Amino acid sequence: MKHNFHYNREKDPFIYGFIAGFLGTLADEIVHWSAVYLEIAQSTTGHYISQLIFPHQAVILSKLLLGEVTHNIAGGILGIFMAFIFYYFGFRFALLKGIGLGIALWILHVAIIPNLVSPRPYLFRTFNEALVDMTAHFMWGLATAYFLLKTTGALTMQPVRKITLKPKQKRSLLWPFHK
Repeated sequence: MKHNFHYNREKDPFIYGFIAGFLGTLADEIVHWSAVYLEIAQSTTGHYISQLIFPHQAVILSKLLLGEVTHNIAGGILGIFMAFIFYYFGFRFALLKGIGLGIALWILHVAIIPNLVSPRPYLFRTFNEALVDMTAHFMWGLATAYFLLKTTGALTMQPVRKITLKPKQKRSLLWPFHK
């Protein structure tokens, strides 16, 4: 199987994936802190993660900073995951794949992880904060995918497969999509 990723030692998917995820997390943080500054929301992902690490304790500056650092490291690790998704499935529709992964991570972050953690965080999340968080995860996916596109040279790459018909090949109902 031919992969749609230019692999050489200078463009290691682990390094570029982590950097892309880290930069994507910075885009996520810009969305969150802008919403807090504009009084649309009252908390960030750093607040939320500090509550996961230190449940039922007040969020003070040192705990908030630990939550933010943890968030940035997690974003970098998930950027590696995105780089390998592109490595195996190609860069076609990369921005949509990135946005999709970002929204999937938001669902994991909002609906699944809190129900697995015991004791549950008591940090109250408003409707606005949920929307801000969804927008931030959207931006993480978009920024991470964009960085991977720009740094790996994928914008100039040729498609992996072309749909071609042999002269006597029978066309099925799924012809353009069947490979």
